[in-house]
Amino acid sequence: MSESAGSPVKLVAFDLGGVMIDVDEAIPVATFAEMSGRSHEEVFAAIFSPDRKEPIETGAISPGEHARRACERLGLNLSV
Repeated sequence: MSESAGSPVKLVAFDLGGVMIDVDEAIPVATFAEMSGRSHEEVFAAIFSPDRKEPIETGAISPGEHARRACERLGLNLSV
């Protein structure tokens, strides 16, 4: 891959398997559980379950769409 003239981007890395960065899902789960009045299990299922994460991880939906769907499932009225 050639570098575009003047492009500040030097590297693009994909960490789909969580090898380079460990994402602590407990923090947003606890926050959204408190905001929605749902259990931690319900929130995790709405946001981080494999069937919910697959569309965003494969590029089928945008991060904004993933957030919109999660808020809808949890009954939250938040802007993305």
